[in-house]
Amino acid sequence: MKVRARVTGLMARWGRGHVAAPALPAPQPPVPPTPSVSSRPGPGAAEDGPPVRGGQGATAAGSLRPPHPARAVPVPVVPTQQWQARRDPELVYARMSHAERSRLLQRHPDCELCRRRPSAAVDHDVATGRVRGAVCRSCNSWLGSMEAALRVPGRMMQNQAAYLHWRVEAGGVAALAWYLGELSYLGMTDEEYADGLRRLRRLLPTMYVYWTEHQAEAVVAFHARQWTKIGPLVDMEEAERHFCLRQDAVPRQIVLMTFEPDDGVNSPCPRGLARHFTGDARAVYGRKI
Repeated sequence: MKVRARVTGLMARWGRGHVAAPALPAPQPPVPPTPSVSSRPGPGAAEDGPPVRGGQGATAAGSLRPPHPARAVPVPVVPTQQWQARRDPELVYARMSHAERSRLLQRHPDCELCRRRPSAAVDHDVATGRVRGAVCRSCNSWLGSMEAALRVPGRMMQNQAAYLHWRVEAGGVAALAWYLGELSYLGMTDEEYADGLRRLRRLLPTMYVYWTEHQAEAVVAFHARQWTKIGPLVDMEEAERHFCLRQDAVPRQIVLMTFEPDDGVNSPCPRGLARHFTGDARAVYGRKI
């Protein structure tokens, strides 16, 4: 009887969540177009998917699927105007008590963005502090990565944010078709977001190549490793040459090409936007070499 009662309670909870959700229309998820394939990708381009670890294979060629498995299905596209109409412009995250945040999550038991997972976080605009909605952990993480891809990082840009740079470099604006739902939620078009990525790249003009031993038996943070580096490098051709030389020098090592701010800092570890090589000479961010 206790098991049946628990199941009934869960069904009732989910029933309430699905009744509350239709405040928005239920548009169909976008169908990502197939990006054009050039004979040779540009420097740092990512043809086949996200960065790989320990020489593991990447996703299928030409796929627009993001690196996190929870993002494998595009979220519904809702017009930006509808998102803005739902939000309270006076609601600021920093001014909310824990009780107020809990009540907001209770009013929206399902993620307002993907509508597939329970809400777990109150999402807000970092610049203004205004609350945007109640989202699940996966959506909260991915939105943070999309915004982080537009900012100069203090250390090394996180992999999910860097992934967006390489995808757009490889496939152009078409590579953002998978994320139209997130972009409308953030109040941006795909063209605006791509322009933001390009502006960020212009703020990272200095190139280096770093390398260190690959320690398969231990998980060591990148900033805690002992790195050797060369740079600043004159241009992309020189950076590519050193990048490939280091890959061939030692079979098992981590090699990074970084794009860093031109601020005179002699960093002992990689920072900025990094292109990875993880010990398998067949794949760099999924790119075959």
